[in-house]
Amino acid sequence: MTALNPQCTSTRMIPRPAQDQIAGFDVIQTLGTGAASALYLVRDAKGASYTLKYVPIDGKQDHRFAEQAISEHRIAQRFDDPRIRKSLRVHKIRPFLKLTAVAVAVILEHVEGTTLNALTEPTPAELYPVFREAAAALAVMHEAGYVHADLKPSNIMVTRAQQDQPSMVKLIDLGQSCPTGTIKQRIQGTPDYMAPEQAKRRAVDERTDVFCLAATMYNLLTGQRASHAMPAGGDLGTLASSSDANNPATPAHELNAEVPPALSALLTDALSQRPGDRPASMDRFVDRLDLALQQSRRAAG
Repeated sequence: MTALNPQCTSTRMIPRPAQDQIAGFDVIQTLGTGAASALYLVRDAKGASYTLKYVPIDGKQDHRFAEQAISEHRIAQRFDDPRIRKSLRVHKIRPFLKLTAVAVAVILEHVEGTTLNALTEPTPAELYPVFREAAAALAVMHEAGYVHADLKPSNIMVTRAQQDQPSMVKLIDLGQSCPTGTIKQRIQGTPDYMAPEQAKRRAVDERTDVFCLAATMYNLLTGQRASHAMPAGGDLGTLASSSDANNPATPAHELNAEVPPALSALLTDALSQRPGDRPASMDRFVDRLDLALQQSRRAAG
C-alpha cells in the first residue's frame, strides 16, 4: 500500500486544483488530506515520482500553515539520512501577473510503504528493529539541534522492499519539528502521544521525543493510550485535569504478557511526567532497548 500519513484527515476539504499539473508536475492521484493540506502523487517530465504537499492560502490563518510547510522543508533539508524523508524544494504558486501566492507546493521524496498504525497486532519481536531505527533517526535530528515533536504510529513508515534494497524505517512529516528548546506559541502535537511539556507550552527537547516515541511504542504493544496530557477525545484547546494528567500508564507487561520486563520498565521511565526522569537522550534510550532485546532472547532460550 501507499501510506503517507493516511490517518491525517479533517472536516475541512482541501480542493484539488483544477489543473492536471501543480508547479510543473503531473498529478497522478490524491494520497491523503490534512487539516490544511493535501498530498498528491506526482511525476516530473522524466517520469520520476514524488509526493507533493499542497497548502492553499485562502485567508490569514492559511498563511500560518504555509509558513509551517516552508519551515518543514527547511528543517528536512538539514538531514541526509535515509531514515528521514527528504524535502526537495518549495514552489510558491502565484497566478499570472499576481504578487501574492495562492498556495505553497512542497516537493517531497515519494515513499512506498506502510505506516505503523496500519499494522495488525504486531509482536514485540517484529517491532524491536523498527523502534530501534526510529530512535536512531531521531538521534540524528537531535544531534543537529532539532526535535520531531510529533512522533506517532502514522509518522513512522516501514518502506516496501525493492529489488536493489531491503525495507527500512523512515520518519515522515516534520511539520511540528523545531529547534531544541523551542517554546511554541500554541499547543501542537497529537493528544494520544503528546508529552506533558507540549500540552503546557513549555520548552521541548530530546526528552520530548523520548516521551512521544515511548507513547507510540506503548500504544502499538498494548492497544492503550499512554499520554493523558489531553483528555480522551479532547482537542488541542483542552487540557486534562491535573489528576488525569499525572495518572501513570499501566505497565506495558501487565497489558501484554509478550512485553519483557526490561522493555516495560523502559517505557514506564520514558513516559515519566517530568522530563528529568526520562532517559536523557535517544542514545540512552537505544542502549536500554538493546538490553530489553537481549533479555527477551535469553527468556526465549
